[in-house]
Amino acid sequence: MDSLWDEATTIRIRYDKSQDRNDIDNAISLYRQFLDLLPPSHPKCDAAFEWLGYALYMRFKQCGASGDVQEAIALQRQALELRSSPHPQYSESLRDLIGSLTARFERYGKLDDLDEAIRLCREGLVLHRRGHSERSRSLNNLANAVLTRFEQYGKDEDLEEAIVLQREALELCPPGHPDRSMSLNNLANAVKTRFEQYGKDEDLKEAIVFQQEALELRPPGHPDRSSSLYNLASAVLARFKQYGKHEDLEEAVVFQREALELHPPGHPDRSSSLNNLANAVQTRFQQYGKHEDLEEAVILQQEALELRPPGHPLRSSSVNNLANAVQTRFEQYGKDEDLEEAVILQQEALELRPPGHPLRSSSFNNLAVAVLTRFEQYGKDEDLEEAIVLQREALELCPPGHPDRSMSLNNLANAVKTRFEQYGKDEDLKEAIVFQQEALELRPPGHPDRSSSLYNLASAVLARFKQYGKHEDLEEAVVFQREALELHPPGHPDRSSSLNNLANAVQTRFQQYGKHEDLEEAVILQQEALELRPPGHPLRSSSVNNLANAVQTRFEQYGKDEDLEEAVILQQEALELRPPGHPLRSSSFNNLAVAVLTRFEQYGKDEDLEEAIVLQREALELCPPGHPDRSMSLNNLANAVLIRFQQYGKDEDIEEAIVFQREALELHPPGHPLRSSSLNNLASAVLARFEQYGKHEDLEEAVVFQREALELLLRWQTDAYRMRRIFLLQETACS
Repeated sequence: MDSLWDEATTIRIRYDKSQDRNDIDNAISLYRQFLDLLPPSHPKCDAAFEWLGYALYMRFKQCGASGDVQEAIALQRQALELRSSPHPQYSESLRDLIGSLTARFERYGKLDDLDEAIRLCREGLVLHRRGHSERSRSLNNLANAVLTRFEQYGKDEDLEEAIVLQREALELCPPGHPDRSMSLNNLANAVKTRFEQYGKDEDLKEAIVFQQEALELRPPGHPDRSSSLYNLASAVLARFKQYGKHEDLEEAVVFQREALELHPPGHPDRSSSLNNLANAVQTRFQQYGKHEDLEEAVILQQEALELRPPGHPLRSSSVNNLANAVQTRFEQYGKDEDLEEAVILQQEALELRPPGHPLRSSSFNNLAVAVLTRFEQYGKDEDLEEAIVLQREALELCPPGHPDRSMSLNNLANAVKTRFEQYGKDEDLKEAIVFQQEALELRPPGHPDRSSSLYNLASAVLARFKQYGKHEDLEEAVVFQREALELHPPGHPDRSSSLNNLANAVQTRFQQYGKHEDLEEAVILQQEALELRPPGHPLRSSSVNNLANAVQTRFEQYGKDEDLEEAVILQQEALELRPPGHPLRSSSFNNLAVAVLTRFEQYGKDEDLEEAIVLQREALELCPPGHPDRSMSLNNLANAVLIRFQQYGKDEDIEEAIVFQREALELHPPGHPLRSSSLNNLASAVLARFEQYGKHEDLEEAVVFQREALELLLRWQTDAYRMRRIFLLQETACS
């Protein structure tokens, strides 16, 4: 019987080094045989329960079979009962049970498991009073558990307690202590979490210093070097996102590559290293736009997923990460199959995170983002509604205090704002603004995501300005965008986006008030943004397009021919950067058409008019029935063929223009914010037909359309006055 025990122990120890599945299977089988031979009162029963439980726990960590962790916990509870305090191995049994409970929580999200693990950690710490050799490890275990609870509930006291506990643990591990590198790593992770929550620079700096020291203590050949490489890479990547130093991004990629080299094929942690490197190179793609980085990210995520087959405890993470990578590829190249794959993968990830799973809210959000992208591509109403439902589910799982609540508020706000833009329901816009205001409050000065909230709230109040004409909304939008830009100084990776956003806001103000300095500022900002997006940058086409729009607006104001030519050239470049399949190709067709049509109106070259119509037809083909931009495309093509009718008098042009405008009006039902515009456009078309043929019914119909448009305008003015009055009363009441 003792030979069974010895053989099982030898194989288990070998597994700790080899991570060979056969070894752990054999060890479990031998421990079972040994346990079956023991009578209930045998003195080795506690050890048999303990080590069989530990072996099952290790197999669960590798393979994810739920039965293994359930049995492990049951066996470890039996061992703990047989080793009641003050048994010399009671704390060891306590530690193993804590590990299994934590693993089950991470897999299934049962909060009772986390609470029990924390209670047991506190009991273990009491057993290891000051001066005990195991106190530092007990401090570390309790700190990790309460940090996990912070990530679940967002209670500040948990985060602060975790840091205090880790600092005490580190003090017990002075230079030369074998656990110092582990303690440095754990404290670094805790203060980095606090940085992510509150944005204090000193926390990020401290985290990097600790991780650098930990890596020095784990030289080449150290079994935990790969872990330190990953953690340091994660910290310097956070610094890159905060300050935009390119060397940080490159260093993060180098560290992740070295970590992957330490996990060759067959290593149990290879899938994690593949995922980590993929995330780093995908971030580099987003910064520099090198296609090979994006393709490498997808390939790495695919390999990681293959190493996490159905049942693997980390499969949901790999499914989610691959979905994000292929969705990024869709946004770059517009291949429909990438978008569909992203949706399918996110659906699988959600299924793998059932109610109670700590990452379920994240899966709701990610699936919502994917189906919202599909709505923007194909215009199916059910996708938009599904996205909103999913985001509401995500928000319910992020109650006040949850660390992800601000993100969830922001994402739900964006979804309902999209619905407002589609259907014009005031309550959607109001709700979007309320959510964005709450999100901004949760991201005070110093928070790493404050700039994002400033932009999103600015976008929402700008939409309210366009709906009600409240001038203070326009001014507030500009103020928010300026503050966001201040948070992205030269060198910051998001500076180009902030420049673009502020430019759009001041250009809108120019269109409202006609201040020349606003238009000039918009052009200068767009030029700087374009300089930060050189050829190959994934967002260059957007910057090219936006600068083109700004200089075309300047042409319309001052009539400088060079501005118009520059606008056309820039729009041509934007179109080239959006090849067939690109999700914004229809927008580029439209914008180039508008520019060449403006050139026709300036110089009268027939080829410009014909080119504009061809481009608008291309744009409309990319906006089939149901597409959210179809009404705009119909209107623009109608305007172009109406101009040709006015130029050449071809009957088919006026008929086609009216058909297009009627369809556009149908897509702007009562209540839609653009209905009055469609009524005016249709009225203009039928009035042009009246002027050509003299049919009184055309004149009567034009009058009906114009009356309805006027009624909507008057109603809009009344609503705008009422809204301003409400806002004034609210502000007075609060002052």
